Formats: sequence, structure tokens, C-alpha cells
Amino acid sequence: MAHKLRESLGGGYEFVKPKVVDYKNLWTYINIIIGYKDAQMIVNTMNDRQAHYPNYSFEFNCQDDVLDCMFWADEMEKAYYAEFGDVISFDATFRTNKYRMVFVPFTAIDHHKKSVTVGSELLSNESIESYSWLLKAFLKTRGKEPTLVLTDQDAAIKQVVENVFRNSKHRLYDLFTNTNFRKRFSKLVWDINMKPDVFEVKWGLLMKEFNLEDTRWFKDMFTIRDSWIPEYFSDTAMCGLMKTTSRSEIMNSFFNTYSEIGNLLLNFMMNYNTAIQKQRNTQRELDKHNNSKSDFKTELKVEIKAEEKEINCSCEDI
Repeated sequence: MAHKLRESLGGGYEFVKPKVVDYKNLWTYINIIIGYKDAQMIVNTMNDRQAHYPNYSFEFNCQDDVLDCMFWADEMEKAYYAEFGDVISFDATFRTNKYRMVFVPFTAIDHHKKSVTVGSELLSNESIESYSWLLKAFLKTRGKEPTLVLTDQDAAIKQVVENVFRNSKHRLYDLFTNTNFRKRFSKLVWDINMKPDVFEVKWGLLMKEFNLEDTRWFKDMFTIRDSWIPEYFSDTAMCGLMKTTSRSEIMNSFFNTYSEIGNLLLNFMMNYNTAIQKQRNTQRELDKHNNSKSDFKTELKVEIKAEEKEINCSCEDI
């Protein structure tokens, strides 16, 4: 790609002396030179940011002189959390570098109903100790717990969330994907006006109708119904996350577009910065669009009143 860009700017292949293979070899040489200094270089870079950027937070932890965990958040991510952090989700589902460290973005929903990153971490493993360190580092830079935390069904995550975020509610993603059963199941699950006792009766009838009474998965999910059924969270504002069960998966896919499994940590961080800049540019464009005035076609006051009503309705929706 770099070679093609150089060729396009130079006016043709004949004007580019290095060949494609030379570009590939250069990347290999760079990786060899960096070697196992990669982790120390990224720690130095993040410490430098913390020293020079206002309100930048960086925490890291080592085990036997090996980078085990690192957490970072800049001023903008903290501002997003302060504004939109009542409900957050996080998910550790993919590994983005040659060391197979797990990338964990914390996600909230902004006033445009778009996903925004409010903090990020790399973990070398998904143990209770690592998740505990992660959430404590997150809380240390925020000063307040979220109202609601959405995660998957990982037992380690569930235990740590409940131990660290003692005042937050914890809810699981809806992982059900059976297309034949989905309509009836979704209608039952997402009826937020239904009382818990009514839900329990209807659940039993649905299980009996589809002969699922003895299916272990449904029995287990019913046992933990207060961790994932909306009826049990009707007193909490969900800020768009409640009805969108794949926010973290979507965010992971977004970051994965800029990442490769064999990347060094330095490569990953450069890609991460590119992704974040794109995310924030999208929000700036939406802010600019929402703040723009309409072009009136007449001098009638009804047009002005109509615009004012539209803006007020949009604010209420947010």
C-alpha cells in the first residue's frame, strides 16, 4: 500500500526506485531492531504523554519484568465518561498483537447514540486478578462508578465487576441467536412494561410450549434473570445500550479494522490512535450538523417555530 501511494504521487512505477519487496523487507528489519524492547518503548511513550498532556492517565503492571496489564485514558475520554458514563460496556474478545494481549475498550453511548471509547486496556490474560486490576485502574481515573455495567457471561468478569463496582448494577448481554425462537423470545425479554412476576409466568409458559423446560441453558439463564432481563432494570436509564446488545462487539470490530494479529505494541498504538481520531471526527461532524441552522424558504414565523420544536424534541430524545 505504501509503495502504491509513492507510485501514485511520483507519477508511475518507473519513478519509484525501491520495489514492493523492499518495503516489505524494511518492515521486517524494523521489527527485528525493536525486538523485545517493544513493551519498554510503549511504556516510555505513554509515560511521556502523561507528563506532557493535560489530564492524561496511564497505569501499567508487570509480572516478572514482563508487561502484564496497561490502562490509558486521555482528557477527551474522561470527558466522555463524565458526560455519558452512566452506562458502560466492555468486552475482551480479540487479541491484536504478536504477544496475544487482549484489547479491552470501555464503551459508552453519546448524545448522537453513537459508541464512544471512554478508556482502554491491554491484558496478557483474562484472570480474576487481571480484570480486578483493570477495573480498579479505570475507577481510579474516574472517581465515580457507572450506574450500569454490561458484560458477557464470563464468570471472572462477573465476580470482579460485583467486587469493584459495588454500587453499580451489572447486566449481561443477550446472547440468544436462534432465529426460529427469536421473535417470541425477544418480545418477552424486551417488554420493559412487564412486571417481573408476569415475566416469570410467561417465561414458564413459553418454555413449556417449546419443550424447553429441561434445557440446561434456559434453566441457567432463568436463574440469573435479574442480571440480564430489562424488566429487572426498569428503574435505570439505559442510554441506548440496553436495546443494543452488541455495542462492545461492534466497537471491537471497529478497532479490529485498524489492527493485525502480528502487530507490535507500537504498531497497535499507532493504529489505535488512528481509530480514535476517526471516531472523534465523526462526532465533530455530527455536532456541526446538529448545530447548523435551517435555510428558511419563507419569512413566515411558522418555519422558525417548527425548527425550535424539532430541536426541543431531539433534546428530549437524547
